[in-house]
Amino acid sequence: MDIFTFGILAGIGFGLCYNTGLIVIAFNFEKKRNMACGIAISGGGIGPFILTPVFQLIYEEYNYSGYFLLLGGLALQNCVFGAIFRPSKAELALTTANSDRKERFCDFVSSYMEIVRSGSMLCVCLGFFLANISIYLLYIHYPEYCLHTKSTKMEVSIFLSIAGIFGCFTRIIFGMANNSHNIDELLMLFGVFSLLGLGTIIFPLFSSFTTAKVMFACLLGGYSGCCWAVVNSIVINILGHEKVAHGVGYLMVYCGVGTFIGPPLAGFIINCGGTYGDSFIVAGILLIMGGFSCLCCTMCHRAVDTKADIDDFEFTVAADENKQTILASNKTEENDSFLIEEIKNLNIDIRFINKE
Repeated sequence: MDIFTFGILAGIGFGLCYNTGLIVIAFNFEKKRNMACGIAISGGGIGPFILTPVFQLIYEEYNYSGYFLLLGGLALQNCVFGAIFRPSKAELALTTANSDRKERFCDFVSSYMEIVRSGSMLCVCLGFFLANISIYLLYIHYPEYCLHTKSTKMEVSIFLSIAGIFGCFTRIIFGMANNSHNIDELLMLFGVFSLLGLGTIIFPLFSSFTTAKVMFACLLGGYSGCCWAVVNSIVINILGHEKVAHGVGYLMVYCGVGTFIGPPLAGFIINCGGTYGDSFIVAGILLIMGGFSCLCCTMCHRAVDTKADIDDFEFTVAADENKQTILASNKTEENDSFLIEEIKNLNIDIRFINKE
């Protein structure tokens, strides 16, 4: 029963909340999307920092019944905050652009098949798939490994709190750093996954030292969550603004499968006679492979900046119901779309010419 309720139902709910949160940010922020996403997901670091020791005390006082009751009450607050979300100007513009055509089921499938056939998108999805296997394997075995090396339960909760607070800061910093057009998000992901992988492989050599446990907690918390700050920008650069919702959802499928595989893989390694050190080595190798998968994407795909590199393209324009925001879509390049704000007169022919 716990597998169905806390595993399947809670997993579906969490996935819907996380996916929706990323898409809302993608539609509401244009210029500083990475920074906004980094600030939004920083809550994923604040929560573990504050609540990990608290949950440990609650569990010791009230056992499972009170523990899960509190978790359910906190999760219910997602309904409150979700009710506050409102359609953005970008969503209204897309709705207006698509209002004249009826999307059939075959069109829906065709739209997804374009995403599936994208080699660049596949490389990114594979990178996140391998990274999620490793990250959730580490979050399962890191506390157990610390207990195995003579740390107390309260010390382990403090280590996880340290991971949470470092995750909070790095998500904001990573989002701010990637807000510049001069930085390649995929190249940054390669560095993040590779460094975390190398640190994971090295950690078993020094796992008996408390300082090493604290340092690895900082590394794990800081580098395991900051990658989500650039998901929206990566998907938009590859697929375009119109397919950001489909693209993020497609990416989340790979992340969910990786999350599903990670914990059982952790148990499988131990049950087959392996050690915690072996599981950390496996996780580190998978993280490095995920980093190289993202690096392959940068090599096979050069994201086009539709605001800076437009050369004599013709665009179609659709306005939202307030006539204040329009969505310009390139007729020849299906993935090139962006928002133009505060244009009142819609009966115009827009043409962009590179004067270089």
